[in-house]
Amino acid sequence: MTSITQYTNTYPQSRPAAARTQSTSEERGQFKLPDEAVRNPRTFDLSQTTPMSELPEADYQRIVDGTQRMLEAMHTWIQPGDPRLLEPYAEIVVDGRVIATVDNNGYIGSDVNLRHLGIDMDAISGGNLPKGPWRAQVLADQLARAAGGSVWVQPETALDQATYDRLEQPRAVVDRLAMQADPYNLTLLKIMQARAEYARQSTAPTVGGEQEGTAG
Repeated sequence: MTSITQYTNTYPQSRPAAARTQSTSEERGQFKLPDEAVRNPRTFDLSQTTPMSELPEADYQRIVDGTQRMLEAMHTWIQPGDPRLLEPYAEIVVDGRVIATVDNNGYIGSDVNLRHLGIDMDAISGGNLPKGPWRAQVLADQLARAAGGSVWVQPETALDQATYDRLEQPRAVVDRLAMQADPYNLTLLKIMQARAEYARQSTAPTVGGEQEGTAG
């Protein structure tokens, strides 16, 4: 049997916009190309710049870490969880019309612009509740109050929190093989090899005023 909760429209229709604050962070010295290289990249002689393999350790490590994070992001995909997670938990009905649906995750879906119905969507919040039916119920109640409608919990698809918690959740999967074969990764490996060689030559003992392994 469908569970129905009726509300009247007593929810505040609007609220003052929260003041926006802009934080500033201390500028940190970071490696960057010379201004001329940025202005005229086609004509600038890159031989005038320090090779990445010979940068100061902090700058070199920043580039390596950033490239590795980029590669991982490029080759990460989301493995879907149990399909029941996305099924409807409840419908919000106003004057016999479904204006929104909340799924078992607690995500709101609608074919209409809810703000045009006078609903302050900034005030619709699950607070600190995690994803799941508990959050879905809270959001459905808030939407129904704001719209002066009803919450129709869907008995065939709505989950309880305990069942939801047992289901397989979506997870991020990194394709390591594709990541290793990526041209960016191959270039990064060359830079790392050059870095190792540069470090070896920099610490090699000198013979007759010349570093070992260098031409006399």
